[in-house]
Amino acid sequence: MKDFNEIIINADSSYFTQVTSFDNQAYILDFCWNTRDERWRLTIKNMRNENILLNIKILPFIPLVKRFKIENLFKGEIIGFNIKNIELLPTLDSFGKDFKLFYLTEKEIQEIKENKYD
Repeated sequence: MKDFNEIIINADSSYFTQVTSFDNQAYILDFCWNTRDERWRLTIKNMRNENILLNIKILPFIPLVKRFKIENLFKGEIIGFNIKNIELLPTLDSFGKDFKLFYLTEKEIQEIKENKYD
């Protein structure tokens, strides 16, 4: 199986921001650990610091952005999972280490749907 595009996460605290490009367009990603439900949350902003998606709960194997049907957003999808144990949720300590995020391009998503991905 081909490797997916890993989104490099530099989780050095319970809240951090980074700029990441998808489909040749830069976005601001805000990551925040929610202590109440003990889950990582993601906010996606454009480069003018305007919110596109707010407080998306990061769970394994759950597509993060396409379910919201946002126009003028990148065409691919962000998905995460724990590379050592796929059943584990992202924790404060595992996020960016064992639990990683990946970007799937529109073409990769289509190939998976058509079972042509190898």
